Amino acid sequence: PAVFCINLFRQDAGGPLWPGVGDNMRVVKWIVDRLEGAAGPGTDHVLGVSPLYEDLCTAGLGVSQERFQDAIATDADAWRMELCLHKLHLARLEPRLPAELMEICDRYIARVAEPPDMCH
Repeated sequence: PAVFCINLFRQDAGGPLWPGVGDNMRVVKWIVDRLEGAAGPGTDHVLGVSPLYEDLCTAGLGVSQERFQDAIATDADAWRMELCLHKLHLARLEPRLPAELMEICDRYIARVAEPPDMCH
């Protein structure tokens, strides 16, 4: 299955980086376009691919390209801890969890791991 990670609630000192959940259909449209092969190439990072500024309809949002870049930025150090917490949570569900979900989590951990077996 295709897996997408979206955090519409990220904030910095200036407040929310994305204008709010009322505008999340713009992101969902990019996801659908990506699944159908109609989206641009996006930008690669440790978690996968994020849309380019020009790939999303930002008309009327007042979101600058700089603010958009802040919203999609990924911090490998922060994700190392976050993914370890995800793995701990998934381990509690493992008897009922599809094996593919744990495999996906392990793949993401491998992408940000320092040292390689940090969560094992």
